[in-house]
Amino acid sequence: MSGPVLSESERAIKLADRDLIAAAGGIAAVAAHFNVSTGLVGQFNNMNDPKFMSAARRQELEDITRDIPGHPVFTRASAKRHGYALVKLPSAALPDGAGLHDLLGDSIRDASALHGNVVEAWRDRRIEPCEADAVRRLAIEAAEAHLRLAAILEQMVEG
Repeated sequence: MSGPVLSESERAIKLADRDLIAAAGGIAAVAAHFNVSTGLVGQFNNMNDPKFMSAARRQELEDITRDIPGHPVFTRASAKRHGYALVKLPSAALPDGAGLHDLLGDSIRDASALHGNVVEAWRDRRIEPCEADAVRRLAIEAAEAHLRLAAILEQMVEG
C-alpha cells in the first residue's frame, strides 16, 4: 500500500517548508531550536508525509532566517504560488526634512532608471529568449523600486 498522495497545493507547501528548514540550518538545527525530535522535523521535510509544520513554527523560522538571501522563504514561495511578489519596503523610521526628500528623490531616480532599462530592452519590439531573464530581473527591480517609492509617499502622507 502506498502513502497518501498530496495535492499540488500541499506539495508546494512541503517544498517551501523544505526550503525554510534548509535555510534555518537543516533538520537537526530546526529540531534543536524547537526542542523536538529530528523525526518530527523530518516529517515536515518529507514530500511523502502528510504532516505539516504549524504556521507559528514557520513564522518563527522566518524570523530567525531574516538575514539570509531570499528571506522570507516560505512567505515568498506562498506569494509566488498565488501570483504575487514580495517587496521589502523601507523601514518605518524615515528621515525628516531634507533627508526625506533626498530619499524620495533617490527612489524616483532608481524607479525611473530601472523602468528606462526595461523600455530600452524592448526598443526593437522583441525580447530574445536569451534576454528574457535579464529583462525579467530588470522588470522586478523596477517594480520593487516603484513600490518602495509608493511606501515612502504613503508614510509621508500618514506621518
